[in-house]
Parts: sequence; C-alpha cells; structure tokens
Amino acid sequence: MLLRISLFLSIIYIPVDLLAQKIIDPCFNSISPLGFFHDSEYIMNLCSCPNSRIASDFIEWDGTQWLGKLSPTVDVPPPAGCNVRGMWMGYSGWTAFGEGFAMRLDAGLEEGKTYSFTFTYARDSQSENEEAPDFSPIFYTDRTYPIMDRAVRVGRLPATVDWRTSTITFTAKRTQDKHDWIILRAVESSGIVLSNCVVNDAIEKDFLQADTTLCQGQSITLHAVENDGYSYLWNTGATTSSIVVTQPGWYEVNIENYHCDDSDSVRVDFTDCEVRLIMPNIFSPNGDAFNPLFAPMEINYIDSGTVKVFDRWGGHLFTGDMVQGWDGKTHDAPASTGVYYYTINYV
Repeated sequence: MLLRISLFLSIIYIPVDLLAQKIIDPCFNSISPLGFFHDSEYIMNLCSCPNSRIASDFIEWDGTQWLGKLSPTVDVPPPAGCNVRGMWMGYSGWTAFGEGFAMRLDAGLEEGKTYSFTFTYARDSQSENEEAPDFSPIFYTDRTYPIMDRAVRVGRLPATVDWRTSTITFTAKRTQDKHDWIILRAVESSGIVLSNCVVNDAIEKDFLQADTTLCQGQSITLHAVENDGYSYLWNTGATTSSIVVTQPGWYEVNIENYHCDDSDSVRVDFTDCEVRLIMPNIFSPNGDAFNPLFAPMEINYIDSGTVKVFDRWGGHLFTGDMVQGWDGKTHDAPASTGVYYYTINYV
C-alpha cells in the first residue's frame, strides 16, 4: 500500500459484477492523530500532487465543530452516525479553477466493465457566494498520476444543500482502461464529502468463524478483520487482530474504527479425542448385578465394534456387538468357568 497517498482517500465503494477495484483507505484511517487538521497544501506535498486542485482540506468533526482553520467557518454538522472525517472542497472563489481531491484505487479500471461509487456530501452553508449553485461535485477518472488536464469526466453528483448520498455508475470506456484514480472536483460552490466511515461497511458481520470444538491439546487462531486503521480489544485483554486459543470458553473481540465499533464472538470447546477401549479381564454372568457382561468398561471415540470369543484351544464361541457384549453363553448354554480369548475389530 502506498501510504504516502492514502491520506486523502475516501468514500464507500460498491462493487458491480464483483469487480476487485475499490478505494484504498475508505475511512481516512491512515490520517492521524485524531483531531489533527491538514490543509490542501500539506496534503498536496504529502501525496506529491502537482497542484492543490486535487488535494483538498482534510477536516474532522469533534462533536460540536469541524476542526481546522477554514474561512469562512464550515458550519454543516455531519449526519447522525460515525462520519466524523471528510474533505472540504472550495470552488473558484477560494482556489483557482476549483478544488477537489483524488482517490487511489487498488486496481485499474477495465474497459467495458461497470463500476459504482457512492458518496455522502453537502454544501457548505457559509459559502463565500450565497448565490452560488447547490453543491454538485464533478466525477473524473485518471491514470497513474492524476493531473486533471487529462482526466476523463464521467458525470456529476446531483446537486444538494443538505446531506445527500448518491451513487455514480458508469461503464469504463477505452480511454479509461487502466485508470486507477477517481477524482471529485468542486467548481461552482463549496462543500464537504464525508469519508463514510461506517463500520458496517468497513467490517464484515460475523467475521469470526463459527463455534467450534477441538481435541484436547490442539489450538486455534481466531482472526478478526485486519485493517491498519482498526483497534482491537478481546475479552482476554489482547489488542491484536488475532489470538491463539488453547482453553475452552467464549471469545469476543470489539473492533473500533475511530467513533464506530463492531464486535463478534465465538464459542470454542475442547473434547477428549483419544481413541480408548478398556475391556475387563474378568466377568461373572452368575445372575447377580455385578459384572454380568463381557463389555467395554471405558470407550471413547469409537463408533462401533465386533467382538469374537474363543476358548483356550481356539474354538469359536461367540461373535457379536462389542458394546452389547457377551453374556457368557454359547449355544444358549452358560460356558464353563475358565480362561477365554477374544479379538475386537472397531471403527
């Protein structure tokens, strides 16, 4: 991953036809520490962007205001949820030719394939020009190194003042083949595009494996969803993305994605898997309640078995189910007291 460019990446990615392309770092997780403000010049230098038109101001909501020195003050609070990070894009009144930001994909577009990208955005109500149109960012794609001058325009998001979530769907043309950047640009009014850091979009539900039972002496590694921006807390106290389990019990992990969190749990049990069969060396089928059968005294991990009994000269006396055992009779008559031999075949 190119961390030097991941600071300005955002937005929920919705795959179409199960394509692999998605935006790196959809929740601005690589920007730290929480609450730090980056202006467009900082991000432009950080990502080696050629100009500030594709490196907007990174801002964060602290619960009462957007952090950062923007003029005029941005006063549009984020919608309910955990979207606390975003990009503020100024139009031509703030930055020549308008401002925007670029988002790196993990793979290039393919000609003829269809893609969808979803954005949550709103107009800055303190825009310099109150007569400016509603906020309607233009969407582009570009290849390798976005410079805007060669970017392919796809369309623009529907205009809005309040928060709105909209999706742009397009089929890549020949001129967009191998494009691995998407770009949003504001040219007529200022606004905010949220990072859409919704944990249910970033983290799969039921991400731990199903409840499981292991043999004693074995171990299992439980893996949570891995992401550099996530923090982990297991009920064991571990803070890693995975743990090794050697004891039975419930194991739960809570994943926090800044102000969002999610959790999952799994039950791990252990059982005695040793194949074990212990037969008596004496039994007394004399009509009392003690030792009336020649049958297993202890059995473990054996499904079924057949026992054969022979006298001391090798004569066959009995064949039957091992678990039901031998009652000491042969040809419907009690066998005489003595020493006998047996073989058992079991599954």
